[in-house]
Amino acid sequence: MKKLFILSLAVMLYLNSIGQESVQGFRIGGGLSVVAPVGTNLKPYSVGVGLDLLGQYGVSSQFAITGDVGYTTIFAKDDGVDAFNVIPIRAGIRFYPSSQFFLGGKAGVGIRPRDGGSSSGLAYAFGAGFRMDDKLDIGLNYEAVNLKVNNVSASYPYIGLRLGYFFN
Repeated sequence: MKKLFILSLAVMLYLNSIGQESVQGFRIGGGLSVVAPVGTNLKPYSVGVGLDLLGQYGVSSQFAITGDVGYTTIFAKDDGVDAFNVIPIRAGIRFYPSSQFFLGGKAGVGIRPRDGGSSSGLAYAFGAGFRMDDKLDIGLNYEAVNLKVNNVSASYPYIGLRLGYFFN
């Protein structure tokens, strides 16, 4: 039992030391996501991909303010349905309870471009992630955009697995 405790302590100390890089200051990065719809409004869609550009300003070792803009497309299951595309523009926060793990939330506007125009509404996301090192992180997010289509408001939720890279 004592050996297991010492081994667990050593692993925890190692994991805590590999991500000690500060989150303070301004950083910019990009991300690639694989997404899957989870709501009934996205039932005619299968999987999708997304790209984003993320700015992060660390105000302390545990909190950062974020802003992102991206483009996500979710592919249709049938040929008769167009892909679901959305451009989220959001601001939010990241909380780092430890040097590797973070929790985040963001909100803003989601724009759905369509032939002959576009619609927009509230876009939000929340999730958690892991800093692999000073440049790479991976996260799992629940995201949604609320849109009014034909005078009916509806939510279009999806989950995304994001691999992010900070350029600086």
